[in-house]
Amino acid sequence: EYGLAMAELGLEAHPDSPMLHLGVAMNQHLAGNSSAARTAAEEALRLVAAGGEDAGFVTVHSRELLEELAVELPAAVNE
Repeated sequence: EYGLAMAELGLEAHPDSPMLHLGVAMNQHLAGNSSAARTAAEEALRLVAAGGEDAGFVTVHSRELLEELAVELPAAVNE
């Protein structure tokens, strides 16, 4: 909970930070909020594609998280 609060607080000051969106995604995942985690990870990747910082780290970990979240979904949702 503390990590999520800190990442969300950081996003208030730096809404275009891919790293902070990844932080939110990871913390949402840990809290069991798959939909919010997916949204934040996708936003991190979108910002990287738009020329954001930390492209390599954010890209690798956002993709890993999205792959993990896809496995958690029922098969019918992935179709």
